[in-house]
Amino acid sequence: MTTRLNANGVRSVTVPDRWLVPPWPARADVCAVVGHFLIRWPHPSTSADDQVAYCEGYLAALEAAPEHTLTHSGHERWYNELRDCLLRWVIVYRTRAAGVRSSSGSRGG
Repeated sequence: MTTRLNANGVRSVTVPDRWLVPPWPARADVCAVVGHFLIRWPHPSTSADDQVAYCEGYLAALEAAPEHTLTHSGHERWYNELRDCLLRWVIVYRTRAAGVRSSSGSRGG
């Protein structure tokens, strides 16, 4: 049986032919999505634009995943804290990316 993949992997912003996160199985639940993204965590030297893409893709994948595996009372808290962390990272990396763009634009290009 062939596993159907989600068409929405996360591509690099800086190198569009490269996957930051390749497509994951279409029916992946929250735990499978988390596992898929965690093993592809961006290297610290990854561009801020790619970090934003990674975090936004991670958020979108979490929101699209069925939550039926979140059965324990602590699961909801864990899920919400993970989402909150990703949202904060998006803000941090967007700010960093904007700073990089503004400083590179001020070099008299």
